[in-house]
Amino acid sequence: MLETRFKDREFLSRYHLDIKLLNNYDFQVKDIIPVRKVYILETNKGNKVLKKLDYSFHRLSFIDSSMEYMKKNDFKEVISFERNKNGDIYTQWRESTYVVMDLVDGRECEFNNPIEVSLAVKVLAKMHLSSRGFDTGQWEGYSEVGKAIEKCEKNLGELDYFKKLALTFENKSSFDEIFLNYIDKFISHMAKGISILKRSQYHELCSEEDKISLCHHDLAYHNILVYNEEIRFIDFDYAAIDLRISDVCNLINKVTKGFAYDFEKMKDILEEYNKVTPIDSRELMVLYGMLWIPVGFHSLVKDYYLKRKLWSEESFVYKLKNKVENLTEKEDMLMNFKSYYKIS
Repeated sequence: MLETRFKDREFLSRYHLDIKLLNNYDFQVKDIIPVRKVYILETNKGNKVLKKLDYSFHRLSFIDSSMEYMKKNDFKEVISFERNKNGDIYTQWRESTYVVMDLVDGRECEFNNPIEVSLAVKVLAKMHLSSRGFDTGQWEGYSEVGKAIEKCEKNLGELDYFKKLALTFENKSSFDEIFLNYIDKFISHMAKGISILKRSQYHELCSEEDKISLCHHDLAYHNILVYNEEIRFIDFDYAAIDLRISDVCNLINKVTKGFAYDFEKMKDILEEYNKVTPIDSRELMVLYGMLWIPVGFHSLVKDYYLKRKLWSEESFVYKLKNKVENLTEKEDMLMNFKSYYKIS
């Protein structure tokens, strides 16, 4: 999309590219190529990725520590940060923080290719296994364990607030009109999801180490690279310690939305995950509740009404239309899920 390319260019314009920045590393740069929100560096030591961070050094340390922990548990399909000449995994330059990583070979995962989805699911399950027992002591701020119900209730209250706000507008925008046409349906979905989570054994699962792992939390197709039937996950910016089933939920939502929420696609994902490590009935109940929660809709609406993103009105309307289509199909998928897995 042209809008996406514009946003990427706008983000790239914040980079302070300078030879002095690159001189902090023990390689020689031959060329620099912009790709999405990063720069590819062609160097005498292979291709690298230069990324400007928009989060804290503390979060970077959390991500690096979790990656190193998984590598020690024989999970190699993760990123590695290049150390600069001072031995640091980051470089401060003109009030910004940069990291360099080896470029991961591969192309973006095709969610319409069942073989690639199957590979991605199995590697995700292996990632979850490799991150079990990761010490959350000093990383408590990056743990979402036990917070889902409270967070969803807060988000439900925000949706109700935005509904009341939009109703007060005398001159309603296209976004307002679409939002008001569908908000009651999404509020109903959110409330249903919360009710299911409250009836589930969510908090019990949160006390069991084997149900908790590092979760990627942004399993979009462009964050999953495929190379010679191998899978690599990239961009752990939103990673957190959480119930592993929350990552499964994230992937199901990402994949099935492109297939009008086909239940068979969801079932395939769960079956592939189970081949590596089984999901028990309690986790399925939690997953059922999580799948009712309209996370993407809430986030988009909040971005719009709180002006957190500087997107055009047309872009917001386009994204909202994508969120509201196939609602009936998603409800059907969840009804099939409930029946097939005998969710009470």
